[in-house]
Amino acid sequence: MLDRAAKGLNDVQSLAIESLINFLKRNYISKRTVEIMKTIIQTFHAAPNFQNRIVFIEIYNKMAERFSRKFFKAHNLNELVIKLGDDKVPIIRKKVFENVVTIRRMLNQNDTVLIVKLDDTLNRARLDKNKTVSEVNFTRDFLIRELGWKRGIERVKILNTIFLRRI
Repeated sequence: MLDRAAKGLNDVQSLAIESLINFLKRNYISKRTVEIMKTIIQTFHAAPNFQNRIVFIEIYNKMAERFSRKFFKAHNLNELVIKLGDDKVPIIRKKVFENVVTIRRMLNQNDTVLIVKLDDTLNRARLDKNKTVSEVNFTRDFLIRELGWKRGIERVKILNTIFLRRI
């Protein structure tokens, strides 16, 4: 499954990611889960290939739908995805900023160090030389800060729906 997630075509890749997450969800207590998570991190987060780092962000998002904050904390997933906000490849930074709402949702109030890191990363993104990166960050950050997390999330979803209709 990991090989298909890393090298498969879009549909195959999506199905492989979905299968992998379903497997982990059903076997999350297993010792094998720790090994699989280490492999996911090595294969995708630490990959020299930027496309695999994009897959890591997709895996993170899919896991956020099904796993607890405790699971994320146990496998250090929040810190890893926040680090990708400083990636040298603009598309990686953009993907992180597009998903800032999900990342923030996976942090507890007592995760102050990670919240500060996320805020620092967002603040640096405002000054990003790549315009598409800085614009995505500003829009989401502005909505979240101005409207609060819950209303900001709702507004971002509405804007995303409107944008997708135009395409």
